[in-house]
Amino acid sequence: MGQFRRLVLWISLSLIALLFIFSVYGAFLNAAPAREFFNSLPLTVYWSAFIVFLLIGIVVFRRLLRVPGLLAMHLGCILVFLGGMWGSPAGHRLWGREKLPSGRIQIYEGLSENRLVEDDALLAYLPDPNNHIVIAETNERGRVVFRDDDTPVLLDVEDPRLFRLPFEIHLKDFSIEYYDPPVPVLYIETDSDQAWQIRPVLEGAEYQLEDQGTVRILGVFRNFKLARENGAMVPYDDPDPGSNPAVWVRFTLPDGSQKDQFAFAQFPGHSRDNQAFHLTYQIEKGMIKDYFSDLQVLQDGKVVLEKKIQVNDPLHYGGYHFYQSSYDARNESYTILSVTSDSGLWFVWIGYILLACGLIWHQWIVPAQRHFSQRRAAHGR
Repeated sequence: MGQFRRLVLWISLSLIALLFIFSVYGAFLNAAPAREFFNSLPLTVYWSAFIVFLLIGIVVFRRLLRVPGLLAMHLGCILVFLGGMWGSPAGHRLWGREKLPSGRIQIYEGLSENRLVEDDALLAYLPDPNNHIVIAETNERGRVVFRDDDTPVLLDVEDPRLFRLPFEIHLKDFSIEYYDPPVPVLYIETDSDQAWQIRPVLEGAEYQLEDQGTVRILGVFRNFKLARENGAMVPYDDPDPGSNPAVWVRFTLPDGSQKDQFAFAQFPGHSRDNQAFHLTYQIEKGMIKDYFSDLQVLQDGKVVLEKKIQVNDPLHYGGYHFYQSSYDARNESYTILSVTSDSGLWFVWIGYILLACGLIWHQWIVPAQRHFSQRRAAHGR
């Protein structure tokens, strides 16, 4: 029995040494290779062996049953390893659960989505003319792949790279918080190389353009749209989700004549060649402080949960955590969420709690109790 206990002890110490080596090696890998390494078949065998020898150690070394701190640390390690294996891609496949271990989902403002793609899948979400979202092939640079007829290569609804959630996530609104508010800037140029800069652009303000007359800001739009009123097209600022920053200006020339022009931040070339002034409209943004996604969970078409998420404050529903991952940096029209299955997570949390409690009990509470007992005994003599 003594030889068997020594064998168990040495094998356990060897497994701990390997854990240190694997951890150092994984720290020098990128996220994807590290995930692939720790979920490989040899490492799966290693994790299983570690759990087995921790259980054998509890049985063989009976002292562990009489020392709460050591027992808690051993049980904590077992739960952490079990939870990690349960939540791994191999664990999802082994237990045959209809869940995706991890992936990403892209949602446009005002729309709902339930299709996940794996993290390393070369796919992109694209809006179609009917305000729906289609998923297309991309290359390694993230650019959409096109057929010979210049149409994107779209995925079939039954493509195995797509995973459908049993519920939908609706994006009510996406917003970015800046340390300094965005500043609209208008650049005005003429063919004679005269140039002016208006910063910030304020609706109703009028500016002198030297010998070229004046310019008046008639409207500043966050989401420019046109509507027909009394037979004429009238610009307005659409309050619905979307982004089309624009400015409407009126030039008064030295001869008294007036000309209206529009400038668009997202479409700088959208102007007539015969216009006397060339306009460039930009929204200069400062350093980003945080970004938010106002989400709704739809189950059978009904809202069952609402939450505005931000970095490190995810939404949890249906066995998944939805983290704010990225966004549309140009138009701020969609959000990208990182989706992670919560399978095995409770085991990991409880395991870490047991590890922490066992360590505190064994390293601090027990020595403190022993110290006070010795002091009482000394005073008693």
